[in-house]
Amino acid sequence: MAEEGQETVSVEEESRENEGDTASMEDQEWSREGFFKEILEISGSGTISTLDLLWSYGRERRGSVVNNLIMSDLERHGLRMKPEISEADYYGNVLIYVHEPIEDEDCSTVDVSNEMRSSGSLDESQMGWILSSLKEDGDMLDFLQYGDSVETAIETMKVKGRSKLPLFFDGNDKSTLIGTVTLDDLTFDTATKDSKLVEKAQTHVPVVSTNEKLFDWIPAILQHGFVYGKNSEGSVVQIYTTFDVAMHLNSIAQMFLRVNELEDLIRSVLSKIPSDEVKDAKSEISNLHSIPLNSSGDMIFSREDIQSNNNEAAQHVSETFVFADYMKCFGSNTLWDNYFSSSINGFKLDKDKCLKSLNDARLARNRVMHSSSQDILDTLIPSFECLAVWLRKIK
Repeated sequence: MAEEGQETVSVEEESRENEGDTASMEDQEWSREGFFKEILEISGSGTISTLDLLWSYGRERRGSVVNNLIMSDLERHGLRMKPEISEADYYGNVLIYVHEPIEDEDCSTVDVSNEMRSSGSLDESQMGWILSSLKEDGDMLDFLQYGDSVETAIETMKVKGRSKLPLFFDGNDKSTLIGTVTLDDLTFDTATKDSKLVEKAQTHVPVVSTNEKLFDWIPAILQHGFVYGKNSEGSVVQIYTTFDVAMHLNSIAQMFLRVNELEDLIRSVLSKIPSDEVKDAKSEISNLHSIPLNSSGDMIFSREDIQSNNNEAAQHVSETFVFADYMKCFGSNTLWDNYFSSSINGFKLDKDKCLKSLNDARLARNRVMHSSSQDILDTLIPSFECLAVWLRKIK
């Protein structure tokens, strides 16, 4: 997954990088349009690999240009995608389906959740970062294959700057993983020029799907030093190491620390103003669109100024909510009685427990985002997981 913060290619650079692919765009356009047409007129939904979708636009990697183009095309056809292209597993599939149920008597309403499960795409309970987000799109997997010599393996690792490499029986078939060869085993062990490379392979290696939740597998990466990621066809497509985790968590930490710093600065400035005046100012303005941009109040934010992207207007209202709003929704007798009071997937919700777990998660979230002190995250995670347990049951 290419996060927005990872985007380092300008529009001009991205266009130049891919200009060599334009020769086959006519065929790609026809294939893509045919796929969209079949969804709209016949099936109601369809799955396509992230790579195939990108290639239909003449690209091998994601970027702001192609991401916006894909989402615009879907909007133009009245289609939706799950997950969105920027969040999809690079080695997995995405589901494309009609915006509204087709009113053709021969076509039934699309069951998105069943389609997702049967397609091998992201599970409905999938939340947050996935394993493939640790690597940038298109990162090559360096490897060794059966028959390579110890000398070849050492030289390959030195040239590629790797401390370990996967060993395949057949380098053209990445489902034939034998194990892992480490540089330490080759240089500091009993390996000689007559040693067989296959004898130095460690066969007990973790192999998981690239669309698994990242934070579920960080402990395994830390324990083993790495895990392999496989695609839906069972081929090993990537290796994720402790270095990758460290780099990813560092970027998250930097973002969090900067946000926390900015909020501290804002609160520091506002704390110098009497509380009653701050409260009055907050209640004076009903929403962001009514904020005056000058002293006379005849200039305000436009809808386009407030929106972060062109698709925001089509977002569900819940996308703008904070935890307090979530609690109000689940606390509403009307919503609860209509949607949550009955048994869901064989699971009976207890409103008291659900609302209390929402509040626990709200308090934990506030400690993470608004506290200047260093809270121990391990003590807060169970509150988030408590909330996630029952939310996954009703998704």
